[in-house]
Amino acid sequence: MSNITYQVQYRITGSGGPWIDFGQPTTATTVTVTGLQSGTEYDFRIVAIDDGGQTASAVITDTTTGTSGGGGGTGGGIGDGSGMQASRIADFLEKFGVVTYSSPGSGQDPWGAAPSDYTSGTVVSALNWLTASSGLTINCREYHLTASAPNYGQSSATFWDDFTSLSLYNDQVSNPTGTWQPAEWWSPYDMGFDQNGVWIVNPFNSATPFSTYSVSNSILSIRLDNTPSGYQSACGGDAFIGGELQTANTFQHAVTGYWEIRCAIPDVPGEGFACYIQDNSGAQQIDILECWQSSNSSVPQVGKFSLWDPSSSAIVGQYYSAGNGQGNYNPTQFHQYGVEITSGGTVNYYVDRTQVGTWPLPSGYTNTMFWIISFDSFGSSMTGLPSASTLPCYAQVDYVGYWTTRPY
Repeated sequence: MSNITYQVQYRITGSGGPWIDFGQPTTATTVTVTGLQSGTEYDFRIVAIDDGGQTASAVITDTTTGTSGGGGGTGGGIGDGSGMQASRIADFLEKFGVVTYSSPGSGQDPWGAAPSDYTSGTVVSALNWLTASSGLTINCREYHLTASAPNYGQSSATFWDDFTSLSLYNDQVSNPTGTWQPAEWWSPYDMGFDQNGVWIVNPFNSATPFSTYSVSNSILSIRLDNTPSGYQSACGGDAFIGGELQTANTFQHAVTGYWEIRCAIPDVPGEGFACYIQDNSGAQQIDILECWQSSNSSVPQVGKFSLWDPSSSAIVGQYYSAGNGQGNYNPTQFHQYGVEITSGGTVNYYVDRTQVGTWPLPSGYTNTMFWIISFDSFGSSMTGLPSASTLPCYAQVDYVGYWTTRPY
């Protein structure tokens, strides 16, 4: 029997262009398609390829196209008892989403009825496709979908940035605008600084005319990399560059409310990512996520939440979302990390909007707080420095939001 793999392909509806392969042929039952533009209609298909290397155009023997108003069509061979097996491909459009298909019963069209609305934004939980028990009798299904941004409650957020563009605050000009300042909170007018052996880049410094911050497909990327040749002196002698963004000059709020980030952190030895809120004194600090990988690569990637006591500068509450025997979340995948501080003095911690921990809020949290997001290294005591050969790597942020009341 042939070894069969499956290729996910897509193209913009009506473009008439060629089908674009997403990723490599796979036997996995889960594929997440990224890089789609909200509001754009796409056609998708899944093509079976045997070990003879047959091309997509050679193996399309049966196609069903879903439409926004009707049922899924059936073509030759569907439900014909020819030994087909249905398996699931879950979270097909993790970020943009369509509705759910259910597994077929015996003799039924394995695709089921088409949904009445492809733009509902509900995440796919099970999209069925066919695996031939022998040969390539039925090997392709085609769908017409519209990408639509999910609803995270952004309409009620007091602060929201889903990075449709990169909004940097340039303090080197009169009347600066923007949201995220690429500078340390205690020295907001610096031109870059060392942090644990990594130079935090300010792209507005003419001595370091490069940036570690970029946005693509509504995802913020912060780059950890080797210092460019010829710029090590301008970067404080550091061999590596990273980034830090904060909102001390653009957004601060009382600590009570709900603070959340959705992000994915690479599993690279020596890296360190942090997203936290703090006040202008630095004493009041809540780490929504710290995520790091030791340069000893045998140590698993660790992600955790930490609640600090301003009076003692000590951690009084923490939860490990990965590593250290707690949690079961893979930080390299996108997850939501949130912290809710209630008016009654309780701190609740959430991962993917499921509560995983609660602690009393220490006394002293009286000042307004602002966002800080950094990607560099946690230094020799925790991670060691990265290896030049493993770089560049990128921390990715989907969105950052604050609500006066938890939005779910």
